[in-house]
Amino acid sequence: GGVAAKVLDVEDGMRSDGESYIEEQEKSHVKEWMQRAKKFHGLCSAVSLMFDRLTAIPNRPLLYDMYQYCWDAKETTMLLDSYVSWLASGGSEVCPEHEPHCPQGGITAEMQHLLSKGLESPPKIATVIRPYLAEDKALLYQTCLETGDSGVDATKLFPNYPDLLGDRYVGPYLARYPDLSFVLVDSKGVCGYVLAALDSQEFYKWCKDEWILSVLPWYSTTEKG
Repeated sequence: GGVAAKVLDVEDGMRSDGESYIEEQEKSHVKEWMQRAKKFHGLCSAVSLMFDRLTAIPNRPLLYDMYQYCWDAKETTMLLDSYVSWLASGGSEVCPEHEPHCPQGGITAEMQHLLSKGLESPPKIATVIRPYLAEDKALLYQTCLETGDSGVDATKLFPNYPDLLGDRYVGPYLARYPDLSFVLVDSKGVCGYVLAALDSQEFYKWCKDEWILSVLPWYSTTEKG
């Protein structure tokens, strides 16, 4: 629509002027370029806000229909915004990494592709991977418990502490890196998840020093009669 046309128009002009901007920062056109950069950042922020609002709508079927397209729009504008920020810095820093070999759609699309990889036929039930929302926590804990015994239900193994596995294997990621947590949804609801951390060593240290101590009071070492 109109916003997309503005993004493309502004980005095209800035990209064509970008190289000369880096080489000739003292010239008068730099001020105008910076004003366009500010406008472009605003347009990219509007796209991100649109995506955040979409993921929060109660009409989940609509979200699932629109999700891949909106995610692709968000990922593309974020990449362009990162490039413009690099140009605005004078090009002195390392240029943002690009992944031309990756399919469009970002990390979610790549994970979606893995769902059907190696299958002789597509799954009969449609599945969608979307970002984690705060209200998903209980369902992710439940999924962790129901697959906690080498892929089968572990509910009988933890009758007194049903959240133990979730607090050990799911909760830390949701608390530390909610933006790197994704939820697998089918026609019946949440059925899986993908969790990640930016720095494993830092993450495990944080778990040991902070997370475990925060949940420890919920668990006792002896059973109470």
